[in-house]
Amino acid sequence: MVRQVSRNAALLIGHATFITLLILAWQHAELRTTSGDSAFQVFKWIAYPGWNVEAHRYAAIFPQAVVKLFKLFGSSLSSLLLVASLAHVLVGYAVFICCAHFFRAPWSALGAVLAAVLCTRLTFYGPVLEANYLLCFPFLFFAFLERRGLKPFSSRDVILLLCVGAWTLFVHPLGWVLLAFGAVFLWSEGRLFAKQTFWIVGGLLFWALVSRWLFPPTAYEAAQYAKLGAGMADLGHISDWRSWEFLVGHTFFWTTNYLPALLFFVAVVGGFIGLRRYRTAAIIALGVVGFLLVMLVAFRSGDAAIMMDRAFLPVATLIALPTGFLLGRLHGRWILIASTCIVAVIFIKLRDISFGSRAPQQELDGKVALITEIRREGIAKAWVGDDVLSEYGITPDWAFSWSIMLLSAEEGPDHTMLILHAGNGSAGKVTVDLTSAEPDSATITMGLDTSYFRSPSGPFARLGDLPANLR
Repeated sequence: MVRQVSRNAALLIGHATFITLLILAWQHAELRTTSGDSAFQVFKWIAYPGWNVEAHRYAAIFPQAVVKLFKLFGSSLSSLLLVASLAHVLVGYAVFICCAHFFRAPWSALGAVLAAVLCTRLTFYGPVLEANYLLCFPFLFFAFLERRGLKPFSSRDVILLLCVGAWTLFVHPLGWVLLAFGAVFLWSEGRLFAKQTFWIVGGLLFWALVSRWLFPPTAYEAAQYAKLGAGMADLGHISDWRSWEFLVGHTFFWTTNYLPALLFFVAVVGGFIGLRRYRTAAIIALGVVGFLLVMLVAFRSGDAAIMMDRAFLPVATLIALPTGFLLGRLHGRWILIASTCIVAVIFIKLRDISFGSRAPQQELDGKVALITEIRREGIAKAWVGDDVLSEYGITPDWAFSWSIMLLSAEEGPDHTMLILHAGNGSAGKVTVDLTSAEPDSATITMGLDTSYFRSPSGPFARLGDLPANLR
């Protein structure tokens, strides 16, 4: 009876968590869809016909499909930004519902809930970052294995396992690592036979090798692989790494973003040791520490804050999965204690996610103020220097121009503005691939859906301290 109550409580906690995330996604829809990678991808979803798949991330097509569906009905640009923001959360919610109500796998479902928030903060405001889907899709794989129990695989089981695993394998190059960890963990918990585990892990490793050939890494990924190879010889200087500084800083000093994950990690390993499941505890410890070490090495030189946050994000899945199954092993008052801790951590993390909007919101407010001021001067196209952006509290990223186009066009396609960033005395530092001092805006905006965006007319104005060839 107590175990059934704990299962029902886990499902209730899951629904409440995702509903709260949907509310936050609604509240911060504009913020989540008009900066960085999100601005670039959402712009392309709306502005151009056809399907856009970035870096072979085919499983991330679901939010795009929802946006294009609403676009067919003539929804406004503001509505499409809202839909895009909500759709990303709905993907995770749908996975949770499948785990909980279709596969009837409560512990995997609970893991999906906890993973959605455990290490999430800045990445909530970059929803198109593919690592976000490593917090949900792997649990379809885990839930299938949990549901089928300890029995031999049939041909049907193999096909279904391939289908549920494909969503993870097609969303991120490291997806196979998480699935392999989950298979080994479930073996240690007596949920898989050793032979089954061997074939699953072997198949995943084979996929990793084949996918490297079928889907070559992007330039960014190739650079990270190179850094990883070079960094393994530099482990003695880990305390000097920017990645170590970021991880420790956001665990204890600057924020406590990763502190709940650390506490859960210690508690889960300790819990399995207390249950004399030493092999399980060792697998969890090796999996989490090993993954963190790889990310620390790959990002030792540092990166933008949201990209650093993205690097460590999947460790939430490695901790959340065993947390759910540990709860299923507890009895008596320990179930109540563990459930209370899970609810408290989810509440704290939802609060963290909400507070994490403050700095990005200031950037967004600065962009809106910049658009308002430039529009007041009757300008629709402009080169803008660092000094002007700094005045508005804007630190431009590579997608700055697309962000401005989205924000300005919300008032109507005729209000579309094209603002290009050039700073630090270099004409090469721009946020679009342009080399001309007087780019042709018709070429830049060629093929746009004129229901949402239109090429602004007139010459480019020069604002602020610009390189000599742009003054």
